[in-house]
Amino acid sequence: MSTTALPGPTGTNRERPGLREALAACREGDTLVVTKLDRLARSLPDARTIADGLTARQVRLSPDGAVHDPTDAVGRLLVNVLAMIAEFEVMRTAGYGLYKALASKCSMTSVFASA
Repeated sequence: MSTTALPGPTGTNRERPGLREALAACREGDTLVVTKLDRLARSLPDARTIADGLTARQVRLSPDGAVHDPTDAVGRLLVNVLAMIAEFEVMRTAGYGLYKALASKCSMTSVFASA
C-alpha cells in the first residue's frame, strides 16, 4: 500500500501531465492524496469520472486529508459535495480572473466618460 500525491501546478483541463502520471502510478490498495479537490478535477462530471475510475481500480481518494469510501453512500455523497464546491471555486476564480483582465483593459473613468 502506498500514497501518491498529485504533483505541482495544473491547468484547466483534464489533459495534464501531472494528473496523468499520478493516476497511472496508483495501484490497487493505494490512496491518491490531493490537497484540494479542484486540483484533481475542474467539474463535477470530471471528478465523478476520476473517482469512479479510481474506485474500479480499488484506489482510495483522499481530498483535503480525509479518506472517503466511494463504495459507501455517504462517501459518494461527500465526494460529490466536495466536487461541486471545487467546481464552484474554479468558476469563481476564472470569473474573477476575467473581471481583472477586463478591468485592466479599460479604466472605470473611460467607461463613465463614454456614457
